[in-house]
Amino acid sequence: MKLIALSHKKFKSHEFYFITDGPQLDGSYSVSFKSPHSPEKYLATCHSLKDCRIEISNFVINNLDGNENTIFNQLCKKPHRKKDIPDQWKVSQFL
Repeated sequence: MKLIALSHKKFKSHEFYFITDGPQLDGSYSVSFKSPHSPEKYLATCHSLKDCRIEISNFVINNLDGNENTIFNQLCKKPHRKKDIPDQWKVSQFL
């Protein structure tokens, strides 16, 4: 079953978000966490975007006091793409 993002709205400056970065052809993505007033924090390397979102969901639950209803922001960066895509996902989509 294909998962669909809840929305593609831009993040507000006070919101935390996760960055997935990597080429689709290679299949190796890095996941980082970015909060408003701190540097980017590397979390993991994953083999697919779905694996990245599972990693993010676990981080939200275990480190940010989130639950299955928490919505997280993800910025998907890909080389050679002019515009990075912001997405919002619900943790329960990946549990």
